[in-house]
Amino acid sequence: MAYPAYTVRVLARAIITKVDMGDGTAEELVVVYPPEDQQPILDQVYVFRPDLKPVEEI
Repeated sequence: MAYPAYTVRVLARAIITKVDMGDGTAEELVVVYPPEDQQPILDQVYVFRPDLKPVEEI
């Protein structure tokens, strides 16, 4: 079951708040959601806060 777009945005904001509080990384915090919903939530987190996106190694 995919979350509606509004819910994904709310969850992304909540994850960003928890990251700012030092409760973990976005990747760690998103694991509590169903596997099919994790990537859309992470994508929205990175739209709101591109600085949270992990740096890809070359």
